[in-house]
Amino acid sequence: MIQPIKKRCAMKIVDYSIFKERRKNIINKLKEQNPSFLNGVLILFADPENLKYHFKQDSSFNYLTGLEEPGIVLCSYFDGREVLYIPNYAKDRGQWVGKNDIVLIEDGSEVQREAIRRFQVDEVKPLGNECAGYSLGKFFVADEHKTLIKDLDEYLGKSALVCGFKNENKSEYFMQVYRLQKVLSKISVSDYELSDISSIVHQMRRTKTQEEIDFIKRAADITVLTHKYVSRFVRPGFHEYELEAMIEYAFIQNGATGTAFPSIIASGPNAATLHYTGRSRKLENGDLVVIDIGAEYKNYCADVTRTYPVSGEFSARQQELYMAVLETQLYVENLVKPGMFLNNLKEQNSSLHHLATKQLSKTGLDKYFIHGIGHFLGLDVHDVGNHEDILKVGDVITIEPGVYISQEGLGIRIEDDYLITSDGCECLSKALCKHIPDIETLIKRS
Repeated sequence: MIQPIKKRCAMKIVDYSIFKERRKNIINKLKEQNPSFLNGVLILFADPENLKYHFKQDSSFNYLTGLEEPGIVLCSYFDGREVLYIPNYAKDRGQWVGKNDIVLIEDGSEVQREAIRRFQVDEVKPLGNECAGYSLGKFFVADEHKTLIKDLDEYLGKSALVCGFKNENKSEYFMQVYRLQKVLSKISVSDYELSDISSIVHQMRRTKTQEEIDFIKRAADITVLTHKYVSRFVRPGFHEYELEAMIEYAFIQNGATGTAFPSIIASGPNAATLHYTGRSRKLENGDLVVIDIGAEYKNYCADVTRTYPVSGEFSARQQELYMAVLETQLYVENLVKPGMFLNNLKEQNSSLHHLATKQLSKTGLDKYFIHGIGHFLGLDVHDVGNHEDILKVGDVITIEPGVYISQEGLGIRIEDDYLITSDGCECLSKALCKHIPDIETLIKRS
């Protein structure tokens, strides 16, 4: 049994005013950018459920509302009203999936008034007519959105600005785009302009608040502890899938709300495949195993990778490659500060990716470095943010150099999570060792 980081505390009451303020900031920016429109609305769609998978809310919807319930819609009208629309279920949803904070309740009741106060909205309404069962289907049915469509028709008038996620090139917004297009196809207002809010939201999400940083730190702490736990099972004879099971157990046992991404446990030749997910191979003497994992805590992600020698010791060739990767990571870590770039072809002298590649070229390994030096981290493991923009205080990134030599059946990656500070960076996963003597000691311990 592993020792939890600390005992679980009672669930913290969510302060929904934080999310209301974020929506207000977006509305103000939209009004500044579009002064000719008197009427307008910001429409936010929660993801629907897919009963084949554990539900995870759309990250930007979560960022702007704090609400975890699937299928709901929140409209922020430019006249100052905010209305939360709830699917009108035919069956008692609580009876099927458990008690939820968001339910349709009788108009004017004290329960409804409390919901309005708590979620920082002005009204709670049914989304439309009754839908089948206890969940909203993933395919759009106009009748189930009838109230929302009617309200939009009545408010928008002859000319209006409709704001939401419309960027079809961003796969993470597929359901937002799909539902928005379907709703707008049913309204009678034809003279409206559609404005995409993704760039505004991405800028807001990039710079983390202290609470967000604390959540990411907790996710990193859980991930580090899990690495230490699972390393004791890096032995010949264990299968990759057994390590995966231990990782997920350790995450949940230590208070994680889930995995930030499917765990990568790649041994031997599998380690040369970046996102290997087969998990069927048995670990053998002489193997390296890349373990790339991340816990999720309150929807915020960690992403930490280590490469372990299954036998307990690196061979001479493995040491050579490992040290080249480690020295590259330490070199880049010392360069990170506001004003640098993650990856900018036009600013290579300030681009962490290009500087890492240059460092690896000293040992002739740059051609085996086939991915970027890192990515933004937050509500998504590959979080929003343009890699060509300068790094700023409050950004959270990964630094993850690696070499992958298929012909030798070798892959090595070392990855840590970093908060950008005023004069450099803070490593959020520094409690996990990565120097060769320490890694070998970790593996050999009883």
